[in-house]
Amino acid sequence: MNQNQQEQSIDFKKYIGLAISYSWLIILLPTIVGTGAYFYSQQQTKLYEAKATLLVEQRSSGLSTSISDYSLSARLSKTYAKLITADPFLDQVRETNGFERLGSVQTRTQENPPLIEIYVRDSDRVLVGEVANAISLNFIDYVIERRLTEIARLQAAASAQGLSDVQSLVNAQFTALDSLYLLEPVSTPTTPISPDVQQNITFGIMIGLALALGLTFLISNLRDTVRNPDDIRTKFGVSVLGMVFEWSSKEVNENDLIVDTSPKSSFAEAFKQIRTNLQFAATKSESRVYLTSSPGPGDGKSTLISNLAVAIAQTGKKVLIVDGDLRRPTLHRRFKNITRDTGLSNYLSDNTETLGAVTQTSGVSGVDVITSGPIPPNPSELLDSPRMKDGIEKAKDIYDIILVDCPPVLMVADTPIISTVVDMAILVVDSFTTKTSSFGATVETLNNSGVEIAGVIMNKLKKPKFGYGYGYNYGYYYNYYYYNYKYSLEDTNPESKSSKNPFRIFRSIFNR
Repeated sequence: MNQNQQEQSIDFKKYIGLAISYSWLIILLPTIVGTGAYFYSQQQTKLYEAKATLLVEQRSSGLSTSISDYSLSARLSKTYAKLITADPFLDQVRETNGFERLGSVQTRTQENPPLIEIYVRDSDRVLVGEVANAISLNFIDYVIERRLTEIARLQAAASAQGLSDVQSLVNAQFTALDSLYLLEPVSTPTTPISPDVQQNITFGIMIGLALALGLTFLISNLRDTVRNPDDIRTKFGVSVLGMVFEWSSKEVNENDLIVDTSPKSSFAEAFKQIRTNLQFAATKSESRVYLTSSPGPGDGKSTLISNLAVAIAQTGKKVLIVDGDLRRPTLHRRFKNITRDTGLSNYLSDNTETLGAVTQTSGVSGVDVITSGPIPPNPSELLDSPRMKDGIEKAKDIYDIILVDCPPVLMVADTPIISTVVDMAILVVDSFTTKTSSFGATVETLNNSGVEIAGVIMNKLKKPKFGYGYGYNYGYYYNYYYYNYKYSLEDTNPESKSSKNPFRIFRSIFNR
């Protein structure tokens, strides 16, 4: 597969994932517009149509019809059609039959065979049938009456001039008396021609669908966020270590160490997967020190790095977490019985301070923490001091893995400074808020700092619908672990219903 084909395949997956993500909009808008079209149609006045067909058959002589007779009949049908819609004739029909109104009367002609089609439209379905029938019959009588009048005129003229041979002229007029025929009686219509409810609903659904698709792609382009793992790999050349789906407060507490408190949950499995991928991503044999950062604030890096540390410690390794954010520290909130009264800022600003004195036990086996300490007036200068590198080197003698939680890359210069003392960088992005441009600038900044990016952790992914989302595999693993997690919670909850409830899985699916 060449590069163009690969890009097209990726775009196709992206559009499918986008459509699934906004499936609620794609369903909602057509439904609303289609329903609106239905109620609009119901409010419109129903219009009925009745049709009468007259055959025009004009013979010049004899009983047979020649080609010239067809041509004559075709010309005559056009003349008759104009007479039918003329006001004098229609007024006569109205007066003769006692109609208060006739509705809309239109005619259409056909040459072969020569036909006159009379269309009558009105809101009264009975009226249109009666009017169409009356017009056709009255017009036949009207034509006959005109022929008889013409015959009487010819006879009177011949008598006045003393002509004796006028029989041929009279015979020609008598031949035309039967030139119009009503093909079949006009029936009363049962269904209106307008409004076409089914057509309007279909048209409304199509408009709603077009609007939904347009809004979907418009929102996608306006947001321009990092939501697709394939985009991260192809556009920026950075691998994806793993994905963490968003959770609600009903499931877990944001500040909980999920890997420790709920080791069988889908979220814990996500961090274990990240742990495994991180091991493969560490191309340097001595990669033991990682910085974690994000393009901007609020991406959830502190929560993720804390849980990742626990996941690594569960493999038997000793892990140290260092809060390198000396401006807005939050790491201490992720662990119980930990304060930031004494921490990294104390060690960096005081040459007499020892590393052990600022290190705290996290309460989780294998995980120790160095908090930020008091917020200093000069964070960048402290982080750029020799004490920072010295502290990392001393920590490497004690711990297998060191994770340094850093400020957002694009906010301050602290993270590029810290990058000089670590082996690799781990980026955390909020899948629905991190702009593509911001992510690209972050990658460029870290590359310029000379630090290798181990990969990206995509946080707060939307839960896929029907087992899909960003690809089949992602949805499959989410569903697998998500339902296991729900079952584990129910099994440990004394107030929950029996775990043997055969309807539980169906309830969990439809309640999502």
